[in-house]
Amino acid sequence: MKARGLAIVAWILVCLPSGAQSGVATVSVCALSRNPSRYHGKTVRVRAILSRGMEFVGLQDDKVPSCVFINLKIISDDEVTRRFQHLAGEEVVPTNADEQETLKHMMIVLGSLPGDSALPHECGTPAVCYGCYRYEPVIATFTGKFRYSKKEPGSVGFGHLNSHKFQLDVTSVSDIQATDVLGTKYDKRCWKVQKPE
Repeated sequence: MKARGLAIVAWILVCLPSGAQSGVATVSVCALSRNPSRYHGKTVRVRAILSRGMEFVGLQDDKVPSCVFINLKIISDDEVTRRFQHLAGEEVVPTNADEQETLKHMMIVLGSLPGDSALPHECGTPAVCYGCYRYEPVIATFTGKFRYSKKEPGSVGFGHLNSHKFQLDVTSVSDIQATDVLGTKYDKRCWKVQKPE
């Protein structure tokens, strides 16, 4: 009888998903947004699309991108996470972009100079591009602590201007998929990889 009981336990451990074995819930971004109190403060695993731009970086559901935005905070510093950060942050710029044109463009955008903000060059692209990323989309599996601002005393939100209700403090990134759009979305004759500052 004892051997039979051990066999059942072994069968359960083999058949359970790895997330269930480790105590980490595998959920979607939309599921987190539907029941944030249930997951607040818990470690979760989520497959998501990276969404980023000026003053924000976060996660959206890989099946229903419009359901919610979760602010992303990277805590880990392992090799895979560094690779993810490289893919997520690499931008492209027009081939003829230079410092003087970039400064002029910034002044136009900020209203310091009159003029149109496009500043096209011979390729028909602007002199400066905000959020022109080399890899789109970037999809990965993120594991970390889920936080809900309404459950944290004194917290009004996360991210830029505290504008997001949810945040994932990421401790690991895995299964990264990234599509290089330099050469498809961005013509290599007119665009180049931006050098890191």
